[in-house]
Amino acid sequence: MKRTRILMAVLLIFFSGLLAGFVGGLGLARYQVARAIEKGPKGIRQIVMRRLTHELKLTDAQLQAIDPIVDRAHKNLRQVRLNQQPTIQRIVEQALFEMRPELTDAQNKKLDAMKEKIDRQWGLRE
Repeated sequence: MKRTRILMAVLLIFFSGLLAGFVGGLGLARYQVARAIEKGPKGIRQIVMRRLTHELKLTDAQLQAIDPIVDRAHKNLRQVRLNQQPTIQRIVEQALFEMRPELTDAQNKKLDAMKEKIDRQWGLRE
């Protein structure tokens, strides 16, 4: 009986630690994505480089060779995004237009501020 209690306690501690690690890891991942989005395109590029460096264990020489490749791809992808921006902008504007009647005046002001901040971060406004 005593042995069963000890085993149950150990399993409870193990699974509690497993759950805490999972929730902590999920929170960290969400935080990193949010930070990248806040930084705009530069943040996304930083995450790509950090992940390549970490996952592939790049040497300094490899890093120097790969960095310009990632930079070029980043610029090309940015150009594609900018080419598609008018379509994206129309979709976002339509969604905002449809949301506004459901929001209070204070919420609409905050929505405007949120959109303006995102536009500035992504280089859509100065």
